[in-house]
Order: sequence, then C-alpha cells, then structure tokens
Amino acid sequence: MSLETYTGFIKDIVDTNPQQTDPVAQGDDHLRGIKLTLSSQFAGLTDGIAITASESQINKTAGTFPEVVIGDNATADNNFFMSAEANDGTMSITRGNAGAPISVPLKINADNSIDGNIGVGANQTWQDVTGSRALGVTYTNNTGKPIMVNVQAGSNVANASGVITVGGVVMTGQAQNLAGVALVMPSVVVPDGATYAASLSAGTSTGIKWVELR
Repeated sequence: MSLETYTGFIKDIVDTNPQQTDPVAQGDDHLRGIKLTLSSQFAGLTDGIAITASESQINKTAGTFPEVVIGDNATADNNFFMSAEANDGTMSITRGNAGAPISVPLKINADNSIDGNIGVGANQTWQDVTGSRALGVTYTNNTGKPIMVNVQAGSNVANASGVITVGGVVMTGQAQNLAGVALVMPSVVVPDGATYAASLSAGTSTGIKWVELR
C-alpha cells in the first residue's frame, strides 16, 4: 500500500504515489493529503490575491538571496539591484541590471561604514551665488542633500558681526572694530529642507560675497 504520511510539506510527498495497484478507497486520502500540503506549505497566502510574479522574480525575492532586482524597465539606468556580496558582510545598491551594473551609488561595508555619493561634498561643487542672494532674505535648501554656505559681507559701521541663521538657530561671527571691513560669517551646513539666511548685527552692507557647496 503506497500511502505516505502527509506532513504538510512538499518535500515529504512521494512522487510515485499512488501506484496503479493501490486500492481506489485510498484516493480520498491522497486528495486530503495534497490539500493539507498546499495549505500548510503556503500558510502565509491569506489575502486571496493572485500571485502574478514569475518564477525568476519569486526566486530573487524569497528566502535567503544574494541579489534582488528593483525595477523592470527597458532602460537599465532606471533599474537597481541589491546584492549581498560573497557573504562577506557587505551589501550594495547598484544602478543597472543584474550582471550589467552601471554604477554603485551605495555600499554598506562589514564595519557598518558607508561608501557612496552621500553627504556634503558628494557630487557637489562650490558655486558663487552672490548674484542671486541678498542679506536679510530667507532661502530654503531644496536640493535634496545637505549644502554648505559661506558668506562674507562688509558693514558701514564698526563693531558689527556677520550672522547666519539655519532653521531658526542663530550663529554669529567675530565682530570687526572698523567700518567697511569684510566680516567672515561662520561656514554652516544647511540640511535638506532647512531654511537659511545671512544678515548683519548692525549697519548696512557695503558688499557681499556668497558661495555655496551644492
């Protein structure tokens, strides 16, 4: 008699059962065993939603995996894939298609340090924005990354200081005891989405120089 013990797992199903010589009366036992196996093996499928992922997509997103593709665009530059490299404790997020990387924007090393185009200075340059900036005007960093701001300005009165405000926090530079001398304000990092402004503690400006790393 070829009726295996159904444990609820596919690995325990005997592919050659039932045999032609088995009693017909065991047919319902096999059917119940198959139903038990499916409902137990796939117990997490409780939402009643059809599974539309292909075999290759399921293989790359379930269980222990070396690589996961994010995006399925015909343009490789619009796709990313994550990979755990050589089981050495590192993980990379790579632009492009699996097997055909374009660039590696982000890599997490085994010591939790991060390599990539992140933070101040990554893919940024110092730019002279004097022509589009003025003292006393509030600006917003909407670049998507932190930027650095450096301002020099002169005051028509002595003992004035340069002041930079970031997100409501005021930072004051050293005062000069002579009128017209350039006041070097603190160089500041402006987080993404934060407001910033430069001003003088006294007097009116005799000229400014405003540069930003962005």
